Amino acid sequence: MALHRIASTGAVTLRSSLVATIIALLFVFMLGGSPGAPEGPPGPETGGGPPPARPPAPAPAQPSAPAPARTPAPAPAEAPGEASPPLAGRVIVLDAGHGGADPGAIGASGGTWEKYNTLFVALDAKALLERAGAAVILTRSDDRYVPLGTRAAIANRAGADVFISIHNDWNPNPSLRGVTTYYYHARSRRLAETLQASLVAALGARDVGVMRRSFQVVRETTMPAVLLELGFLSNRSDERLLADPAYRYRAAEAIYNGVVQYFAQEAG
Repeated sequence: MALHRIASTGAVTLRSSLVATIIALLFVFMLGGSPGAPEGPPGPETGGGPPPARPPAPAPAQPSAPAPARTPAPAPAEAPGEASPPLAGRVIVLDAGHGGADPGAIGASGGTWEKYNTLFVALDAKALLERAGAAVILTRSDDRYVPLGTRAAIANRAGADVFISIHNDWNPNPSLRGVTTYYYHARSRRLAETLQASLVAALGARDVGVMRRSFQVVRETTMPAVLLELGFLSNRSDERLLADPAYRYRAAEAIYNGVVQYFAQEAG
């Protein structure tokens, strides 16, 4: 009986200790801890002292410097041996004959005026020559009269390489027809022959020839100078041709081709 009491008392004591332990554990969990966990953060490896200091934050990155502006690449140089325009650097004066109050020759029909025909040919020839690189000066670009001495002076002041005066012919003999080229100074003869040949070939016209005459515009100019007669307005067949824009354009092309050939011969 005594032994039973002692055992019972031990059991009660054991149960009481177990209950106390459980209550203690519950109390610890309610406070947020964990059994055996140290209070606070762990110390350094040496075991004590404050935690190590944090490394300093990196300095903010500096903005990138703007990239330097790119220099545009230079234009490609002209390929070696590439041909320049055939008339580059040449100065050519075209003189459309008559103008303004001076109509020049009047066609056999009465409806064709030289001053208009010559201006149209000069304008077409100018465009063709400029495309080939020439600097072209017109003594007149509209229906106005320019004195003959002024026409020669324009060419002389410009330092022109050649002077070309454009005309239509007239003769009391209505059967005369064809193309004629006039010059005065010997230095102009080769230009006259070259242009005459070009005009005859392009227009299929009768070759009246190359002649020396003392016309003021070819006499007073200081460079090779010629006066072209593209046909006779006194001849009805020539008049019809000279009034035809297509024929006048062919005359302009012949002037252009003759000038190119003239300077090519000079270079050769």
